[in-house]
Amino acid sequence: MTAPGTQSANHEVRLAPRKFALDRERAKLGGVCAGMANWLGTDPLLVRLGFAIGTVAGLGSLILVYLVIWFVGAVAE
Repeated sequence: MTAPGTQSANHEVRLAPRKFALDRERAKLGGVCAGMANWLGTDPLLVRLGFAIGTVAGLGSLILVYLVIWFVGAVAE
């Protein structure tokens, strides 16, 4: 907020795009869930639980998603 009679400069704040990367230090298997947790700014346990529940509910389809992310992340490193 500016004081009456003064003008504020328009400053644009640009955030650097977040880059996804596998997290090998906190990895349980491939580092996908830990990397997603870093990217989302949350706890890796929540992402792991989401993947586990999604895998059961999706009849295993998230296993393929996990493997693709793991492969692409490993190739990108």
